[in-house]
Amino acid sequence: MHVIILHNIILPPFLFISALATIVIKELSGTDSAQLGTNTTTIKCDYDYQNETGVEVKWFYNDSVQIFLWVPNLNKPQPMGPFSSILDVNNNSIRFKEMTRNLTGYYTCKVSSDDNEEFKTEIMIAYQPPIKVEFFPEDTSETVICSAYELYPIPTITIVGNLQSERFVQLK
Repeated sequence: MHVIILHNIILPPFLFISALATIVIKELSGTDSAQLGTNTTTIKCDYDYQNETGVEVKWFYNDSVQIFLWVPNLNKPQPMGPFSSILDVNNNSIRFKEMTRNLTGYYTCKVSSDDNEEFKTEIMIAYQPPIKVEFFPEDTSETVICSAYELYPIPTITIVGNLQSERFVQLK
């Protein structure tokens, strides 16, 4: 057995190696929102690991449903469970083949090893922009009715400004 001396402290080699091991999730991107019906929505987990053994990369939907697994140097990335038919995957990202309402939720990327674990979670909202927005003034000049059609989810609508300028709508 080899022994490493560090500032007059004797450490077995496995302790020294695990002290240098790291997993870092730098960024989780692409998860803010996605338009219904599109097939270009990709979420990416930018991570790095060094001096780790037994590394696994997993994605979860709403904290409990595992939808992705990759064990570097052992297998190729695999979509899993109810998402297996709707995902295209690579080492650090998943692409949805078609965005639907039920894909709104929390997505977690988890990178783990024999000794460490890091994870990051973001929400993604599947949305449909309105096909039409109309404004109807009521009998009084202080009331306006706003109608938006075929949109999802139902937004909070704030109307600011004056009716003469036509630049008074803000959809949130």
